[in-house]
Amino acid sequence: MRKPTKKHAVLAAAVIIAIILLFVLRGGDTPADDIPETIRSVEMIDLEAYGSSAGSRIIVSGRIRAAQEAALISEISGTVSSVNVSIGNNVSRGQVVATLSNPDVLAQLSQAQAAFSSAQSSVTSSQTGYLNSRLAAGDAIENAYARA
Repeated sequence: MRKPTKKHAVLAAAVIIAIILLFVLRGGDTPADDIPETIRSVEMIDLEAYGSSAGSRIIVSGRIRAAQEAALISEISGTVSSVNVSIGNNVSRGQVVATLSNPDVLAQLSQAQAAFSSAQSSVTSSQTGYLNSRLAAGDAIENAYARA
């Protein structure tokens, strides 16, 4: 067996650099599966050239990317129960784009409403008891004055 020399190290480095350059320079052959979902590849786009004769066209291939994007953020999680806009519609700030359904949140709301109703009943009952006790105390005071 030969002992590795400086020549071998340089040759190995040159091969590694060549392989790296090959992958870097390949560039444009990205498979469609590697393209993020937000960017979909387009087979062909027909563009009409201004000032050209009728029937002439320019065919180019490429990718189309949205000029503007907006993230939709919800304060709660849930299942989308309705979508109120279609692709390509203009939307304005504050417009309801979709409706979410979350049975757990609806159950919590029902429980909170029941607790609120119960608390209101307790307040009404306490107020009635207080008024009745004041009336009874007033009657007792009147009876005491009447006896004196």
